Amino acid sequence: MVETILVTGATGNAGNEVIKQLLAPAFSSSGHNRIKAAFHSQNKVDKLKRDSKKVEIVNIDYDKAQTIADAK
Repeated sequence: MVETILVTGATGNAGNEVIKQLLAPAFSSSGHNRIKAAFHSQNKVDKLKRDSKKVEIVNIDYDKAQTIADAK
């Protein structure tokens, strides 16, 4: 069963570290997780896109319900 892990604030210090840990071999070797990184600042997400092809990027605006639904 594949589970999705959504990391909010993915471009911040804590969120970025969470993603690094999720991508570490000890955690990612099971292959049972899909990682999504949520952001609201486009200028910071470009670095995240370059750093990892294993993370799905989603834009979340908490004022727009549809963007939250898209993150599922």
